[in-house]
Amino acid sequence: MNHFPPLDRWFEIRTDCPNPHHYTRYDLRVRPGLTPADIDDLASEIALLIARLRLNPREYDIWLHCWNNLAPVPTELLERFRDRFWRGFISTAATKRAGEVPQFDEIALQGHLGELMLYLVQDQLYKERIRAVPRRPKEYSKDSGIDCVELCGSVDVPSSLHYIIWESKGLTANTLGDYPVKIYNQHLHATPKSFAQMVDLLADSYEQGEDTRSRLLSAFVAEMIDDFYARPPSERKCFGGCVTFSSEQFAHPNAFSAFQTRFKSDLAPARHCRQVRLCAIGDMSNIAYQVRCKIWSRLLP
Repeated sequence: MNHFPPLDRWFEIRTDCPNPHHYTRYDLRVRPGLTPADIDDLASEIALLIARLRLNPREYDIWLHCWNNLAPVPTELLERFRDRFWRGFISTAATKRAGEVPQFDEIALQGHLGELMLYLVQDQLYKERIRAVPRRPKEYSKDSGIDCVELCGSVDVPSSLHYIIWESKGLTANTLGDYPVKIYNQHLHATPKSFAQMVDLLADSYEQGEDTRSRLLSAFVAEMIDDFYARPPSERKCFGGCVTFSSEQFAHPNAFSAFQTRFKSDLAPARHCRQVRLCAIGDMSNIAYQVRCKIWSRLLP
């Protein structure tokens, strides 16, 4: 993630603008006047990011050499690379029906791009972020479970520590539609079923640490499950919703307006307990298509 260029190269960004809905909201939209070459550049950086996330360093060096020199992937690596880029790009069921010719899964790729945008936004813009699990976005957005849990705050100010449970969506529509409601429902009904598993991943991150910082964070993580079910809820527990959608305009000011009322008994009233990220990426279908082509044009016969 840390090799991805600054998002403001392509996006106008508003962070935590005042709003009447009592949540913390970041908005992005593609900069007006971007040329096709600019959008191609964005798609290229996303494709390279996916390659860095999926390939080991030696494989990525080979991939980058082929990329920079417009060279074919070595024949002996084609099968390995196809397998690494399969999930999130190819529908296994549709491919079997088509006689093993890879069939692309448009919906899965859009969802994957939505999760990538969440990680990029949080990595670059949310300065309180300490650690996220999983460490990288899921390769297949249709996998069940929580998209991301972040540990946030400052170790120097233990009272500032909090955790954000994220659900993200990526879509080709130019409005959010009913996706805020879908995210509310996931938090209400699905999040509790997967939360303990995510806490275990965080706990593993600090299990061996002996320094003061690791011990403090380990103690915080050990209390997270109790905190999740505490009533009244504490200000350490936060829910987040991220939607990446097809538009060149900022999302409507009233987006996620029901976040406060839907979680009155589940979240404390503090603004930071409800986090919203809305990313107007332009033409999602076009970007997804370009990303797919930049990767899979090198992998097909």
